[in-house]
Amino acid sequence: MTSSLLLHTTPLDSISHRQAGGKGWNLFRLKAGQFPVPPWLIIGSTMFDTLVAPHRETIATLLQGLDCTDSAAIKEISVQIGSRIMGLAFPASLSNGLDEALSTLFGGHASFSVRSSIVGEDSAEHSYAGQMDSFLNIPKSAVEEAVKKVWASAFSVRALVYRQRAQIGFDGISAAVIVQEMIVPYASGVLFSHDPRSGESRCVIAAGFGVGEGVVANKVETDTYTVSRDLVIVCRDIPLKERQMVFAESGGVRAEPLPPERQRRQILSEEQIRELAMIGARGAQYFGSPQDMEWAFDAQGRLFVLQSRPIVFRQHSSAKGKTVRVWDNANIVEGYPGITLPLTFSFIRNCYEHLLRNATLGFLLRKKDIGKDLGIFTSMVGLLNGRIYYNLPHWYKMMSYLPGYEQYRKSWDEMIGIQEGLACPAAELSSINRCYGWGMAIFRLLTLRRNAEVFSRLFDRFYQKYGDLDFAAADVDDLMATYETMERELLQHWHLTLYNDYSAIKYYDWLKRLSERWGLVSEPNLYNDLLCGEEGVESVAVVHALMRIAEMFQADSRLKDLLTQKDDREMWEYLSGEDAPLQVQEALKVYLQRYGDRAAEELKLEKSSYRDDPAALVGLIRNYVSLGLSVDRMSTENRQIRNAAERKIRHPLASPWKRLVFGFVLANTRSAIANRENMRFRRSRIFGLARRLFLRMGQLWCEQGILHDAQDIFYLTVEDIFGFCRGTSVNHQPMRLVEIRRSEYERFAHIAVVDRFRTEGIPTLSAVHGLETWPHTSNTLQGVGCVSGIASGTARVIHSPAEQAAGDGDFILVTKSTDPGWVFLMVMSKGLVVEKGSLLSHTAIIGRELGIPTIVGVKDATRQIPDGARIIIDGGTGEIRWLL
Repeated sequence: MTSSLLLHTTPLDSISHRQAGGKGWNLFRLKAGQFPVPPWLIIGSTMFDTLVAPHRETIATLLQGLDCTDSAAIKEISVQIGSRIMGLAFPASLSNGLDEALSTLFGGHASFSVRSSIVGEDSAEHSYAGQMDSFLNIPKSAVEEAVKKVWASAFSVRALVYRQRAQIGFDGISAAVIVQEMIVPYASGVLFSHDPRSGESRCVIAAGFGVGEGVVANKVETDTYTVSRDLVIVCRDIPLKERQMVFAESGGVRAEPLPPERQRRQILSEEQIRELAMIGARGAQYFGSPQDMEWAFDAQGRLFVLQSRPIVFRQHSSAKGKTVRVWDNANIVEGYPGITLPLTFSFIRNCYEHLLRNATLGFLLRKKDIGKDLGIFTSMVGLLNGRIYYNLPHWYKMMSYLPGYEQYRKSWDEMIGIQEGLACPAAELSSINRCYGWGMAIFRLLTLRRNAEVFSRLFDRFYQKYGDLDFAAADVDDLMATYETMERELLQHWHLTLYNDYSAIKYYDWLKRLSERWGLVSEPNLYNDLLCGEEGVESVAVVHALMRIAEMFQADSRLKDLLTQKDDREMWEYLSGEDAPLQVQEALKVYLQRYGDRAAEELKLEKSSYRDDPAALVGLIRNYVSLGLSVDRMSTENRQIRNAAERKIRHPLASPWKRLVFGFVLANTRSAIANRENMRFRRSRIFGLARRLFLRMGQLWCEQGILHDAQDIFYLTVEDIFGFCRGTSVNHQPMRLVEIRRSEYERFAHIAVVDRFRTEGIPTLSAVHGLETWPHTSNTLQGVGCVSGIASGTARVIHSPAEQAAGDGDFILVTKSTDPGWVFLMVMSKGLVVEKGSLLSHTAIIGRELGIPTIVGVKDATRQIPDGARIIIDGGTGEIRWLL
């Protein structure tokens, strides 16, 4: 057998990198590392050098002065060189040796893959990915022809352009060729031991049905799985798959349609995903660098590694001074769904800066330890395409200063619904600060109730001072002075809400982990059921108060008749007049004073509340009356869910110390979650106060001809407004600025929402694209179950709580996200299905308090569940099914 042939059995130490080529050398290294690689042989680069030697001078002349921008010239040169190589004759020794090797190594194997192994290919600097030709499903009789085609592809147009742009040069081009046993795969694809987009230490797997060429060449639809280093599948994208790549009868491969029953199927099992992740981690460790590996599973489930090469990370712009950012709308979309105008963003950006900075500093004794990172707090949130996002790297950097950072970060991700976390090292802290931080964490956890009491007392004092202010007579200077005084007073203590959030996340995490450790998970969501029926939750008190008013209408036949005869505005005019029952008038007055700022999208200053438009309450009252909703019945049902859950844990918690520990954690979890909702309710009052103040500013500017309409004020920022009033603004035409921004926001309204994306450098200069989605052909979906119980009804796909659901209440609410203002609609539904949300989101908390089966985190639910379909949901398991 000729010395130009290298067999897979050849010892690694007896071959050279140049002889085997880059890809072939890595195959030998894979085998030496005991990775499962199919048998192969290599026609070494010395054979290429020998056969091409007589043509080197001519080839060098043709390539001299090559201009990669002249496509016609490059194509002509490539054809000329390729013709010479295809005309080469195999020496008899090579032909005989190849025939013997194929018979000896592979026996009667039907087909082979013939691939390039260019010298320098698959290196850490240059991958040559896709630059050379590969030939699949080649019969033994056609192997020689395929080898020459691979040689010729070293001078293909794309290979020549790649070399010139990579500044590699054309001297000494040489190629080995790999002939490998062709695996008949059930599934195949690529894995990256590290995220190729960011370099993060997590495995990313792309899988397609059939031959891997479909995945590499983007010819088939693929599943994508992201797996953390501890083998947790943190994200999976399972689209509709219409095609797979299979062997063609005449050689090569072809695409064929997938049968319908396989189109929605997850390609890989959980075990296979984790097996690949472990192979990727082992490969990175073995080669000493992050790896890009091609793999295949055959019909028997055996894994084969087909090749491995270093990931050539793109030289991110950050190396040139640009910053890489990851933006995510998880959780924040509850408060700010859809388009948010500039005034609201400027208001909350400043709040986030001060509150998060003050809360973080509270865990540090020596404040200078965070000095270099203080700048992160100015941009914790961003406004892109008119939508608000978390600047995720800054949140992780902030959390890195907290005690127990690694575990807290994982809990935070889960509780607010982050699908893919980011790698961020813990902050370097002095020993004093580490000890102080743990001490403060323990203090905050043990003084949870006291913290809430202090905040409540401070807020009530503040609201008594400012809540009833009448801005009707205030001038511009009065408004600015009042705003800045309120801001100073609020920002001194509002970070107490974040200490409660810290406690809520910690206690909820402990509750879940104790439930799993002590066998309390025999039924799904039992620990969530234990959180139902908590008293004193303001978000529920809001709807209970309105239901009490509805009960007054139910008891008064005249009022009930008028509800059916008059529209909302006419009915409100009646209720505001002298003929309406005094008791009802007084109840409505008290309701608006206390709860008037609670409404849909209440944290957007540009949105009106029930205080602004009280007639909108009539529609809610009408629905509550028609459904016969009862506060007492609802409260009883909620307590029954809680009591049933408590009975189920008595036996597993027979030990007194277990009952003591679990009871302590459960009680504090309940308190922290209730406090979270109550603090959010107080926040809505602050936003209502700010809304009234800025609307008055808008009215004054209209009177002075500065704006056309008072509502235009919401297209300006706080800095724009105050700067103009004080003569420090560089813009002297607010009206023109409003026109520009209004036009910009009209464009934003037509841009698809993207939940998560990455930018480099200036964020607004980076393209933000939505992910392609495939039509859904199944009648099932899966989400995160938050409130146990099975509910069935008519699916009502609702995008705004203004789309009030009429009828007999036999409906399941399906929507993108909710905020506290949705509670009025939630209470009328039999169940909740929401695209966004997490275990500690507002949707989950209110669903528990109302005792309504609730499922969150259901991707594309509003597009995949048909409006009006009969639907069944299981709030314990998160399963959703409907009739097609």
